Amino acid sequence: TLPLKGIKDVEGYFREFQKELYKKTKLMCSIGVATTKFVAKMASDYQKPMGLTIIRNKDVPKMLFPLEIEKMFGVGKKTYPRLRQVGVKTIGDLYNRIEKEDEEIKNIMGKFFYTAKDWLNCKGSDEIEVEPWNPKSIGNSTTLAHDTIEFSELKETFLLLAKEVSARAIKERKLGNTIQITVKDIEFNSHNKSMTIDNAINDEKTIYRVACDLYEKNFLGTNVRLLGITLQNLIDPQDMAIQMTLFDYETHEEQSKTKLLINDLNRKLKKPNLVRASEVKKK
Repeated sequence: TLPLKGIKDVEGYFREFQKELYKKTKLMCSIGVATTKFVAKMASDYQKPMGLTIIRNKDVPKMLFPLEIEKMFGVGKKTYPRLRQVGVKTIGDLYNRIEKEDEEIKNIMGKFFYTAKDWLNCKGSDEIEVEPWNPKSIGNSTTLAHDTIEFSELKETFLLLAKEVSARAIKERKLGNTIQITVKDIEFNSHNKSMTIDNAINDEKTIYRVACDLYEKNFLGTNVRLLGITLQNLIDPQDMAIQMTLFDYETHEEQSKTKLLINDLNRKLKKPNLVRASEVKKK
């Protein structure tokens, strides 16, 4: 969030912000100002391009409730048709049904029901993450088109999952040395097995091979409903290079200390009696 305390002309402040952004980047932006991220997001979509919309809490019913339900942030393409089928045509309609704890709406929206309730009552987070996202693991899972015990079919799914996980890891510039698979059976029991390998990787071939090995060793014959693959213990390639460089330096430093000690002892003995084992091998 931007510091607005003490600013008398808030609208002018944001107009100058837009102007400077366009001047430096040639990018146009619409700005929404509110007390929560949800309302600010809705406000930013209110006028485009280069719009500036300030929505105070008391103005939410007047400005947002008349909007069509598909314009509500968080209500996806699969959800809004179902809401329309039960008479929810506007954001205001949804608000009224939510306030009545409507069971039909709960069934359609699931856990998002309570999030939407907070959002429409101007509650919820107003904090913005400014640090870059740094994932600890990257995973993908999929529910199968039909339950199966056929490993040949499951291998095809593992291959697709390995490609997805690899692509995401490459995009995020991450390597990992632990591969975990998730298997959910027809009774919805979830099982995890993992393997840690020597080198950190993000290539699909290794991810696929390890995933298949884990399945063969632990789950052959299981009637499977869902499969997942997760790449864990992630590290930046740059960090790994630094760690390897430090390791090489420490090894070199240790070898140098050993060589200095041997030279010192040989000087005291006045004979080159002592050498490192590696030198004996070479000779």
